[in-house]
Amino acid sequence: MEFKLLRFASLSMENKFRDLTDGQQICQEDVLVELREVRELPQMILAVATVQFEAPNLSGIWDPALVLARTRAEKAITAIADVLAVATCGGRKIESCEPHLCVNWDYGNVPDFGTDWEISEGLTTVTPQGNRYIDFTTLVGGVMDRLSGVALMSLALSHSNALGKYISLCRLFEDAFAFPARHLGKKITQLIVANAVDLRYTRNEVEQWLSFRDGAAHADLAKATEYVVESDVLKFVPRMQQAAFDVLLNKEIWHNKSSSRRDLCRPSLAFINDEPFELIGTVGRPIDHTRQKVDPFCEWPISSYRLQASGNAKFPTIKKEFPMKVVVLPA
Repeated sequence: MEFKLLRFASLSMENKFRDLTDGQQICQEDVLVELREVRELPQMILAVATVQFEAPNLSGIWDPALVLARTRAEKAITAIADVLAVATCGGRKIESCEPHLCVNWDYGNVPDFGTDWEISEGLTTVTPQGNRYIDFTTLVGGVMDRLSGVALMSLALSHSNALGKYISLCRLFEDAFAFPARHLGKKITQLIVANAVDLRYTRNEVEQWLSFRDGAAHADLAKATEYVVESDVLKFVPRMQQAAFDVLLNKEIWHNKSSSRRDLCRPSLAFINDEPFELIGTVGRPIDHTRQKVDPFCEWPISSYRLQASGNAKFPTIKKEFPMKVVVLPA
């Protein structure tokens, strides 16, 4: 049987792309990507990637043929977004629109947006708002021997892209232990599991973080088998950043292989689990955090703009929905 997959994404450009023709179509390795202007938002572009594929049948959203087609669509959208970023000499951000994709069952017909598959709400990543529990005077007095680590954490926090954050956090770990990140799984785990608060870190989790280091930082593929992209690290970067704060603030001897701890600062908020969603906090203190949803494929963050079918139009319109910000009071 023949199928057609449509994958939707919004591209937010730092600088306006003035030469874009509304409805412009670009073919990227047999994937057709159509770009549509969003008139109310001049620096946003709606990208729709179309992939035609064959399969005996489709068993669900994780059917291998559909997964392969979706991956091709996502790679094409990412490539076009990168070209736009270079063309505008500015940054870009890709977000997954809801519905994330649709498939038409009768080849050639206009798909029903968001009705062909039931898609889960998406995974959740949580980032504490800057760990505001840190007293400035305490911090200044406790980090003067590790200003290189402070600079790397500042750089990580300045990145809006998860891959940029990831590379800076790996460098922070390397600076902390004076050793290559890919060999630091045991040392990092020993330090962060010794925290007075059990944050349920495991050696396997830490090793997974570090396994992407070479492919993220180097493009010669001498030590990695493939390039690492943002979606590879998107889900675990918040937990990794949380651990990096612990290492930066509470490692006793900086730029040394030792895993001994001190007790300079403790978090007022810690992210434990994604499913089920679980936080821990200090009793009686408000917790301020941002909750960023990731699409079910762990490819892109979910946009706060939702697609709505407009009659029988081929492309939906965009309606603004406010992003979620939650304040939690621990029990």
